[in-house]
Amino acid sequence: NDNNLYSATLNASRVLRVSRGTATIICASAGAIFAAFNPATMGVIFSILILMGTTAPALGGVVLGGFICRAIMGATKPVPVGAWAGWLVGTAASYQIGSIEGIVVGFVVGVLAIATAYLVSGERR
Repeated sequence: NDNNLYSATLNASRVLRVSRGTATIICASAGAIFAAFNPATMGVIFSILILMGTTAPALGGVVLGGFICRAIMGATKPVPVGAWAGWLVGTAASYQIGSIEGIVVGFVVGVLAIATAYLVSGERR
């Protein structure tokens, strides 16, 4: 619905650093491509659930790890490369291991990756 498109374009424009108009075109195109694969079939729904289940733990790890690093290390600026790397590596680890263990591993890898990025960047107060 239009509320989902609105909120998606607000987030996409900020993350991709593009105008809201460009983000609207990108999100609408992605939605049209998704709709072309008949999302009502069970295979597509399960694929989306698997994608969400492998990406969410690593994202949680990056967010919590960033919070911990800012609190303990006194970092003042985020490290975007470390956040993306932590999310991607944590997602890959979660996907490779699978099951409940994959959730824990993805989370822990996300925390470790963002902590490593903060240490390497030397970001301190």
